[in-house]
Amino acid sequence: MPAVVVLLFAQLIYSVKDLLARSLVKGGNFGAEVFQKPLFYLILVMHFTALMLQLYVLSEYQLSRAMTGFAVISIIFASVLGFIFLGEKITLPMYIAISLAFASLLVIAFVVK
Repeated sequence: MPAVVVLLFAQLIYSVKDLLARSLVKGGNFGAEVFQKPLFYLILVMHFTALMLQLYVLSEYQLSRAMTGFAVISIIFASVLGFIFLGEKITLPMYIAISLAFASLLVIAFVVK
């Protein structure tokens, strides 16, 4: 499987994990009871899985390219997931920022050698 596909999949896991973590501790609900919920352990498994995939990506790409890819894709995924599942609003400046992030990803993928 191409490393870029693994990168996308790993970041998707990280982003969904973050969405689940947000729902777990929403409203300042962080305390000892969090560690007793099955969702907490699912979040840990997801994080470990994404980390293993990230290590594979790091073995295939330069650090700067890999981490820039993760960062930019994180911005895009977080914005879309927040909009769809949390009802977060995406303002015009955010649309512009997301578009610039996407453009930078294309430059890194197809222009930078």
